[in-house]
Amino acid sequence: MAQVKGEIRGVLNGVLSGSIPRSVGSVLFQGFNTLLRAVEVERRLREQDEIEERLEALEQREAARKTSYGNR
Repeated sequence: MAQVKGEIRGVLNGVLSGSIPRSVGSVLFQGFNTLLRAVEVERRLREQDEIEERLEALEQREAARKTSYGNR
């Protein structure tokens, strides 16, 4: 992520200094936005997977607890 931030700053500086045409800067920023959205989606999916795993473990523990109490 630090690398992407550095590249964004580089494009900003390039556009401001005139070394990168505004049209090129615009396309680059569209690409950065797409990349950042993909990273966010990936983070959310990982988070959702972790929550599902934790929920499944809790459900298994609860089922085991009910089973052990039923055998007493």
